[in-house]
Amino acid sequence: MTWQTELREKAKRLNLKGMDLLECCSDSHLAAICNGIGPAWFPEILRDFITKLSPTLHWAADLHDLMYYFGDGTKEDFSRANQALAENGAILAKEAYAWYDPLRYLVMLEARRFAKLCERYGYTAYTKAIQDRIDDTHQ
Repeated sequence: MTWQTELREKAKRLNLKGMDLLECCSDSHLAAICNGIGPAWFPEILRDFITKLSPTLHWAADLHDLMYYFGDGTKEDFSRANQALAENGAILAKEAYAWYDPLRYLVMLEARRFAKLCERYGYTAYTKAIQDRIDDTHQ
């Protein structure tokens, strides 16, 4: 099973925010949009490292990338995507770890931290993703 198929199945099963955007993309298009945890301007080796440190949040980050890519450019949409990152992270943490496992709460906290970092510093990445989509449609 490809990671794209796994993402689609998990998103549907857990009713993750942004799952509807998965239907807009082929597997190759998803691979081009979803870059792991971290902004596209981070070197790939750094994004890979962060993703390996936070594997439970990988699917939340992929959906977040899609929400940026298909964003409408408003501050409200930007904030909604960041909030979805935190919410999807919490859902994934609850699926991965039992209520008594401290990792559940650490992952939930990390998801909120990532969302806050995106909210504070990510607007340029958001608008860049939208511009990438516009450029992709004109090629």
